[in-house]
Amino acid sequence: MESVKKDRIERVKKLMAAHELDAVLVSNCSLGNLNTWLLAGEGMPMHIPFNRNNLCLVTSDGEVIELCARMPHPCDWGKFPLITETDLAPYLPHKRLGLVNPAYLKKVVRDDLKEKYDAQLIDISDEFHLLKMEKTGEEIEGIRRAAARFD
Repeated sequence: MESVKKDRIERVKKLMAAHELDAVLVSNCSLGNLNTWLLAGEGMPMHIPFNRNNLCLVTSDGEVIELCARMPHPCDWGKFPLITETDLAPYLPHKRLGLVNPAYLKKVVRDDLKEKYDAQLIDISDEFHLLKMEKTGEEIEGIRRAAARFD
């Protein structure tokens, strides 16, 4: 799956370059399993506990950083750092941030991005979701095997 992950991240990086973005922030990335897609996860997607709005930041070098939009509940699993307490300055040198699913971006997060970093927020949702439609030969073969097992 490492080659699949690399291919997906390369496509995201090309999209970032086309829009001259420093990074991409995916809001509510469990919606459509975008976090699983970005990380090329093989496990079953899980529902995020207690309505936590999770985020994935894809940096210009292809790193995927998982973050939380609000403080995790003490019983939550996967306690990712709170975005408003994370220094994003190194990832936003030109202050251009692509947004995916901006309707799910919490106001406190948007305000924080504007106030701390003077970030220009660019909605690239449609183009990003189209990337998920592209499949490599390895992915297609995996889908065939999964369908055969299901049948």
